[in-house]
Amino acid sequence: MVELITSFASWSSLLLLVALFGFAPGFLLRIVLKFYPQDDPRRRELLAELYAVPRLERPFWVAEQFETALAEGLPQQGRRMRHKVARVMSRRVEKTVKGHVRRYMPAPDCPGLDVAQAYVLERLLVKDPANARIAILGAPGTGKTLGSRLFAHRLLEESGADEWRVPVWIEMRRWDPVTVSCDGLIADVMTRRLGLSLKLTRNLIHSGRVFPIFDGFDEIDSDRRLAAVRELNRQWSGRPMLITCRDDEQAGLAMLDDAADIGRTFLPGPSCLPAEWLTEEDT
Repeated sequence: MVELITSFASWSSLLLLVALFGFAPGFLLRIVLKFYPQDDPRRRELLAELYAVPRLERPFWVAEQFETALAEGLPQQGRRMRHKVARVMSRRVEKTVKGHVRRYMPAPDCPGLDVAQAYVLERLLVKDPANARIAILGAPGTGKTLGSRLFAHRLLEESGADEWRVPVWIEMRRWDPVTVSCDGLIADVMTRRLGLSLKLTRNLIHSGRVFPIFDGFDEIDSDRRLAAVRELNRQWSGRPMLITCRDDEQAGLAMLDDAADIGRTFLPGPSCLPAEWLTEEDT
């Protein structure tokens, strides 16, 4: 290296030599390393390796790292950028759609609820709502519909999670499962009542962002109940949902594909039972 430096007769040639073999390799490598994600360990490893490479070979070694970064690091950055943009768009869609739901379904109050019923509903609402499959059962007038609406508003409060879902509250007595599919029923409520576009509705359903709340399984005509169960099994088996039903009409729920995995919550009538006896899992 000394012989190479002394062979240059002018200061300009010497400065060019210093820039080429001293300054440029490290400076250019730091630019190249920005092609890798910020948490990629190669950022530190390659920078450390640079100073172990003989000085005269460093420009060629940096050029090789540039080629590798273009082939490997740049695609990773592209995927991360697309994921970041998708997350931002997802948050915007979540905010817009949940705003539609809130306007359609104001938050319910709880007048007339017995202490025991309020306790059971609170126990239900503190669980992980976004991935639940739940059946709310009880005698007439015990607060099943109110409980389903409270559950819907709990989902609306769940914001910022990667698995956010939009609650869609559905009156099952209006459903004719012989002519309308399960997805068709959900899409109809989302477009006609919530005012969402059909394209957005389909995207939300197919991407698993919808949480249907089927209220009143017992209110479906008995001759259509089997068809309703078949539709639920065909299009909503194993997917998050909530369904309400009178406890003396719940036999049809046993025909659901994963009936054993559906958490059943019983709403009691007015009672003075100890709180620890009020849910099925505590008895």
